[in-house]
Amino acid sequence: MYDGVEFESTIHEAFERVAREAPDRNAIVTAGEAVTYAELAARSRRIAHRLIGHGVRPGGIVPVVARRSPDLAAVLLGILMAGGAYGVLDVRWPAPRIAELLGTMRSSVVLADAAGSTRLDQAGTGHTTFDDLLRTDPAAQAPARLPDVPPDACATLFWTSGSTGSPKGCCPRTEPPRDCSPRRVSWTSASTR
Repeated sequence: MYDGVEFESTIHEAFERVAREAPDRNAIVTAGEAVTYAELAARSRRIAHRLIGHGVRPGGIVPVVARRSPDLAAVLLGILMAGGAYGVLDVRWPAPRIAELLGTMRSSVVLADAAGSTRLDQAGTGHTTFDDLLRTDPAAQAPARLPDVPPDACATLFWTSGSTGSPKGCCPRTEPPRDCSPRRVSWTSASTR
């Protein structure tokens, strides 16, 4: 237990619990948009099903080249719901560095927002845009059950700075909440800056 919250579930299960309990509550508020928990949960589930169709499986890593946005939150939750771990790459990094890191991840799909898409085009890397994921007809989604994901599964891939040579990927286990593990945080509200 941490801050009164039991951590028997994954971050996306905890998020979905909040979405069921307070569907009309704002999950994300930006200068131009507010997204409720129900809206974010629906987007995330659609994305999860699309990603499974793209070959994302539990234990897989999905590279994401994007800036912070409500769509990024939906994509990251969708990756977790599909059982994958996300590896966020900064759109400001040079195209050769992005290409090198993508090569080490060997993912079935690379995701990008508009800024990330431009950077990936410069790197000559194929990718799926957030718009493509979100454009999906909700009625066309299979009602298939999403995979069970254990709380100790990897949730995200971090990169070292590379100061000793090449950047190295670190996919920490997510067991104790005291280690700030992404799958073990309490979702009460979210906001982007």
